[in-house]
Amino acid sequence: MKDLEKLFRSELNSIYDGERQLVEALNKLEQKAGSQELKTALKEHQLETREHVSRLKQVFGDLSETPKRKPCHGLTGIIDEALMAAEDFKGHPVLDAALVNAGQKAEHFEIATYGTLCSWADQLKYDSAAQFLKQTLSEEKNAEQKLRGLVDSTVESDGRPEFERDLKILFLRQMRELYDAENLLAAALPEVEFYAVSRILKIAVHHHCSQTQNHVFRLREAFREMRETADRTPCDAIEGIIDDAQVDVMEFLGNSALDAALIACAQKAEHYEITAYRTLLKWAPALEEEDLTGYFRHNLADEIATDKTLTLAAEWLRNPKAARGESAKRSSEEAEFLKLATHAG
Repeated sequence: MKDLEKLFRSELNSIYDGERQLVEALNKLEQKAGSQELKTALKEHQLETREHVSRLKQVFGDLSETPKRKPCHGLTGIIDEALMAAEDFKGHPVLDAALVNAGQKAEHFEIATYGTLCSWADQLKYDSAAQFLKQTLSEEKNAEQKLRGLVDSTVESDGRPEFERDLKILFLRQMRELYDAENLLAAALPEVEFYAVSRILKIAVHHHCSQTQNHVFRLREAFREMRETADRTPCDAIEGIIDDAQVDVMEFLGNSALDAALIACAQKAEHYEITAYRTLLKWAPALEEEDLTGYFRHNLADEIATDKTLTLAAEWLRNPKAARGESAKRSSEEAEFLKLATHAG
């Protein structure tokens, strides 16, 4: 448990850094948003995020620890993408669509993070910390739902002729960021497989690496159908999440919590990609690009299934008997896991 406790505290410090970054970023994004509805949503969540920072301080207090700001590279990358989009589309009719998309990515990153922290707090029997963390998790989910409710209005044409042109620019930008993300992950996943300790996690990562290579191919085909070049726009968020994973490998190499750390980072990447593919599926009909949705749906289904597999792997690792091979049901449990891990059947 000492290893998991060390990981728990490390992840708390990382999200503490991320939340403090978000307080500043949400203020900037609120000022840049076009619609009053979006401004209100961003303002409300900024106030909530300040409360999240205070709540984290209470968790640290319960643990008799002073919070430290361990760099949260993943959330830094998401914020950088959001601020860049806000600047590039300033005064354009699709600005709010870009901001809602960025906001949803941030929320899903936090949902993945707090979901993991809640599980670890329960496992460590930190009841007070778990209560605080679950309250924040609930608020992150509510904030994401509010943003999701704004998606349709942000892609409705306002009659300006440049709307469709700008939406296509934004659409291609999202595709190129995802294309970069999938290429980055295809290169990084073999390293994750190498460092993974448990057999089941190695198999799950190996299979998803093969899938990710297929995702690259499908996106390339989508570009071809649009008669656009398959260029890569840097995906700062995924690059940041990979950086976080590399930091965790250095920090927890030889530590029994390493697999839990790798799963946590992988789920953040999955949540980011799930959000991005769902956004493309929302924007495609507005651009009359329905022919592309098959590629996006296929990749999205893989990402959702992989996220479920990672959740199952985390549950498996929390069962000490199964991890040591002592479970009476080990054979049937492993068979079921591997079936899900390879999305068979």
